[in-house]
Amino acid sequence: GRIEDLDLVLTIGYGVLLPESILNLPRNGFLNLHFSLLPAYRGAAPAQRALQNGETVTGVSVFQLDRGIDTGPVFAQTAIEIDPSWRSFELLQHLSELGPDVVNRALTMVENGIAASDQVGQPSMAPKIDKTEAKIDFSTEATEIFNSIRAFTYEPGAWTVWKGEPFKICAAKIAEAHMGNPGEISVVDNFVYVSTGSGVLKLLRVIPSGKKEMDAIDWARGARLTGGEIFG
Repeated sequence: GRIEDLDLVLTIGYGVLLPESILNLPRNGFLNLHFSLLPAYRGAAPAQRALQNGETVTGVSVFQLDRGIDTGPVFAQTAIEIDPSWRSFELLQHLSELGPDVVNRALTMVENGIAASDQVGQPSMAPKIDKTEAKIDFSTEATEIFNSIRAFTYEPGAWTVWKGEPFKICAAKIAEAHMGNPGEISVVDNFVYVSTGSGVLKLLRVIPSGKKEMDAIDWARGARLTGGEIFG
């Protein structure tokens, strides 16, 4: 069949900007499911950027594609509270579960001739994540690093350097513990801590270079840490 014979085209996670000459071909144009409450987090990595910024609420939107980046009018949205423990793969799973219902609501609106509404509020961007920005800077605050680990797990993975090799940290929590220098590792009562510019992180799960994911304490025992070692 030809695209102009279609009632509508639904896209999900489609990162290509289409010209209006194509967008106008189906009778009701193109609808897109986007993983944020637009106009917040327009772009390629909305769930990851929401976690990175420590957001407590996000959601999904179904909107009419136009020639901008996620700028078209919105048919339907659903919000969700972000659990503080969720990492990006977990948040993406929860958001995808909201998809069918919000798409259904949007299609019902199209069917009944109800127009979409212009986006309201302050727009923000969610650009694609590259590996260099996922490198952990231990001179920043523990909260910022904690949110980065959540945002970048598992793709591309929040990482640092250990003995000259990349070392990924894929689960951590903010801890009350004695602070050393930024990046300094300590092992206390079978827990692995790393100091930051402000605050301390307890490392839970790590991926050493060339190895599978493991508990941080198992890595620390295998690495025979003596205290005072530094990441980076």
